[in-house]
Amino acid sequence: MGLTDRQKMLSAIERSLGSMSGEQDQISPDEISSPPEWLADDAPWDEVKNELEMLGDRLHVAEHTGDMRRILGDIVREHNVSLAVRWEHPLLERVGIDRILRELGVKINISSREEDWKQRSAKAQLGITAVDAIIMESGTLVLRASKEWGRSTSLLPPVHVAIVRPDQRLRDLDSLPRLCRSWAREPRGLPSAVTLITGHSRTADIELTLVSGVHGPGMVYVIGLSPGYHADDL
Repeated sequence: MGLTDRQKMLSAIERSLGSMSGEQDQISPDEISSPPEWLADDAPWDEVKNELEMLGDRLHVAEHTGDMRRILGDIVREHNVSLAVRWEHPLLERVGIDRILRELGVKINISSREEDWKQRSAKAQLGITAVDAIIMESGTLVLRASKEWGRSTSLLPPVHVAIVRPDQRLRDLDSLPRLCRSWAREPRGLPSAVTLITGHSRTADIELTLVSGVHGPGMVYVIGLSPGYHADDL
């Protein structure tokens, strides 16, 4: 049986990344159905920490709500945050984002509940999202587009915070097409778009002068949850 157009597209991406060779029709069913390679939950975060620091961004690891409160507090104070927007996402609710930010004196809007969420995101100093994956070898965040999880939350505020579970860590870029194939097998299928975020916004002019934050956030923080993360005293 020949490949579908969707399988051919994903295979072409995979081959361009250097993980496969040969003609599309020679790809075996096992290669098409192979799952993405996730890191073990207890694997260290050191590799992606180094990658993010080279990009000028930061990684923090939280084991409990106290860590999350301290990390967000430092971000709020460093960037003078008074208004934040976040995705309406179960992970963000589980870690107690709203309560922590309110205790810090920050007003928070849940963008998908507002008709003018793009305008609210543009006015906020901080945007908070979950992710679908993080690629450890490059520090790249992978976010599926959806109506509920708008891209403006990670794009418009000057600071982006992404919360990552330990089981969302892809070993390398070769696993990305496999992840897309796994989405294609789900009932809702592939998303309309996939956003890949590798560090904060950087733009160079004709003289190659590099400027941060022109076409997106000027700072990205990744908060990785430890395997035993627990939301205490909520």
